[in-house]
Amino acid sequence: MLKVWNLQTQHWWKLLLCWRGFGCLLIKIISTSFSRATVLLLIMAS
Repeated sequence: MLKVWNLQTQHWWKLLLCWRGFGCLLIKIISTSFSRATVLLLIMAS
C-alpha cells in the first residue's frame, strides 16, 4: 500500500513540477501581455 502511494506521490510531484514549469511560463506571458494592455489603457485614458 505504502509502495503504491509512494509511486503515485512521485508521479504527482513530476506532474506538479512539469505544471509549475509550464505555469511559470504561462504567468510570464500573461503578465507581460497584461502589463502591455495596462500601458495601452493608461495611454488611451490620458
